[in-house]
Amino acid sequence: MVASAEVAQRLGKSDGKVLAVMAHPTWRKQLPSDVDMTFEDFLERCLADGTRHLKLDFKELEAVEPCLEMLALRESQLHSNGQAVWLNADILPGPNARRAVQIPARVFVPLCRQLCPHAVLSLGWQVGPMGPEQVYHEHDVLEMLRVCTDNALPGASVVFAASVRFSERDPELMARLLEKLPDAQMLFWTGTGEMPVPPATQAYVHMVMANKGVAERVGYDIAIASSSVQHCAAHAVDCTFFWSRWSRYLCCAGSTMAPIGINGIPSRLAGERQPLVLPTPSDIGRTPSQLSVGSGDAPTPTRRGSGDAPTPKRMGDLSTASPIRRV
Repeated sequence: MVASAEVAQRLGKSDGKVLAVMAHPTWRKQLPSDVDMTFEDFLERCLADGTRHLKLDFKELEAVEPCLEMLALRESQLHSNGQAVWLNADILPGPNARRAVQIPARVFVPLCRQLCPHAVLSLGWQVGPMGPEQVYHEHDVLEMLRVCTDNALPGASVVFAASVRFSERDPELMARLLEKLPDAQMLFWTGTGEMPVPPATQAYVHMVMANKGVAERVGYDIAIASSSVQHCAAHAVDCTFFWSRWSRYLCCAGSTMAPIGINGIPSRLAGERQPLVLPTPSDIGRTPSQLSVGSGDAPTPTRRGSGDAPTPKRMGDLSTASPIRRV
């Protein structure tokens, strides 16, 4: 199981110091007033539990370094527990958000490599729900490859995070990214409060990835339309450019995890909030119509021996793990 949490920063109520807190900023870049869990508290609880891997989504640059320093101090305990760590941030401008990012690649990647060299980097593009762009561009892929090359990132330590809605019109672009960086993985996502996508959208993306031979390195953290109302609403907002980009947040009908396989995609791959992991070896190279539907249950992550780093390749037992749990 993976505990996924978003990290921001705010002033402490008593001493006025900047604290890293577990919260998702609003569209106005403000934090909810009832935030009461600091990153330190969150880390202590995860270490005490010892059964969940950690995926941290950083929203503000000021929170990155102090959190990484705390993680570095607890690296031995995380390793002993067999708990892997993913560090996520939108490090490059993307569709409808071509302005400067809050957490630039030139700062985030070196910090992660210096303080938490055993963590897996989850790197994405900043995107906006409103604007003229509907897809990622080749320039976006080339810039991400440049970041990986400039920082000498091994593919096994990288998971690319891409919006499924901005990828659906040209999934081959993201497939080429995986072809250029062997052993890297791809996570397609839908945002918090975003309209669920039709099952056919994920089925198409998965089919393209399978045809390109990289489906075994693709995961999904998406909301799937599971009711007739959601299906109709999802098709309505995606049928035209205007409604698909301007109304998908306003017309959200809720996010529900699909309990069974969709269009031939196993339930462990088709539901929302899936871990950043690989599918089972039996699924590798198959098209969506050839994949079998499974229950998705898996044992608790195994503990590694001394000297093994928590990389995706060491976590094959998570391929059928429970969905990501957000806090």
